[in-house]
Amino acid sequence: MEDAMEEHPEEHTEEHARAELPCRAVFTPGCDRMLRAPDWQHPDARTADRHRCADRHRRTGHDLREDLPEHLLRTLASSEDAEILVALLNHPRVPSDLVDGMLDDPSEDIRRAATYRTGDVDALWRATEDVWTVRLAVASNPRTPADLRRRLGASIAPGPAAFVGDPVF
Repeated sequence: MEDAMEEHPEEHTEEHARAELPCRAVFTPGCDRMLRAPDWQHPDARTADRHRCADRHRRTGHDLREDLPEHLLRTLASSEDAEILVALLNHPRVPSDLVDGMLDDPSEDIRRAATYRTGDVDALWRATEDVWTVRLAVASNPRTPADLRRRLGASIAPGPAAFVGDPVF
């Protein structure tokens, strides 16, 4: 099925959205259990041990495999889970249209991660009106123009003691 999806991914989108994927195919190190749509988690992920693989009780929810093909990245973008979407936005090969499609997400964490990755300068300007963590992502984005960075100035954090340490995206 993988080879067929590589040849004609558009033909398998609906079928794939209903499919299950082995955890090991998506996360590293992963496990042998299956992940299910629509949020691409283990079936029992809504329990207290969310994102833990049963075989070794290790977290898998944040470390997507770097060699994920684009069609799997696009499949994961349909997740309803903010942690999966943030992991997707932090993936080095996430397509820019997926990033830009999450810039207005209701979740602050998703907006922050998308803002950090976007190359859309207009979106970066709009994000200066968002909460301070998203404004920090604007300032941290290497594609943010210098004049926008200067405009942000001291408006990033709500106060000197509000943010201590390095940002985590």
